[in-house]
Amino acid sequence: DYKPVELPANGFGGKKVAYVDEIQFIPISDEAVRLTSVEGGEYDFADFVPVDEFNRLKDHPDIQALPSAPRAWFAFQFNKRAGIMSEMKMREAFLTALDMGPILAAGYGDEAFWRLDPSIMLKEQIWWSDVGKEKYNQGDIEKAKKLLEEAGYKGEEIVWMSGPLEYNLSLATKNQLEKADFNIDLQAMEWATLADRRKNPELWNIFSTGMTTKPDPTMFTPLNPAYAGWWESPKLIELMDKLATETDFGKRYKLMEEIQELFYTEVSY
Repeated sequence: DYKPVELPANGFGGKKVAYVDEIQFIPISDEAVRLTSVEGGEYDFADFVPVDEFNRLKDHPDIQALPSAPRAWFAFQFNKRAGIMSEMKMREAFLTALDMGPILAAGYGDEAFWRLDPSIMLKEQIWWSDVGKEKYNQGDIEKAKKLLEEAGYKGEEIVWMSGPLEYNLSLATKNQLEKADFNIDLQAMEWATLADRRKNPELWNIFSTGMTTKPDPTMFTPLNPAYAGWWESPKLIELMDKLATETDFGKRYKLMEEIQELFYTEVSY
């Protein structure tokens, strides 16, 4: 039988108390059904409900509507192994064009559900840094056009895959990029299909995804060179190896800032 240790709970360890006998998590793919099931009293809790329902739900007498604490950032992953987005100048043009506020508003509505932040790690974490902020949220269409010219871009089609959760976000981004003369083929698909297709670097140039945060950068998916998109930069691998073996936090933090600077220099996402 489980015997809790007599230490304060901190999220990673400490005493764990079972306040109920059983909790059932029931997957429901349709977000509208998740919401109506809670409203009807069939279920006690639902996550990932339509954000445009927030203002209505927060005034509902029988429902407590709460924006969740920050847990992830959404990203556009470039194929850096094959195809047109493996060219760094193309990725730089992509980032330069983006005005992030309207994109996030289109994707997730009320500002209670999103914020602008240049950091790889969340503000709530000890790893937060604003290194590279000058390259974030530029919204400079004319500069992006010049970068495309420097890249030798001739209007080739860019295949972009998006699942349902990120589709509105991706569509708003596509609309901005087209003003800078990108030729985007945005393909909507179920997440399972996307996860299968992204294994083949010949099938895509960009895909949309979400990155849940981790307590340590060495555990963070975007910094794994083996992850689909393949940020196989020798400099990244060198820095990640040092980060994994260094024990002093001050030195590790400096390494993380170098990684974030590289993140913006090479425009890995």
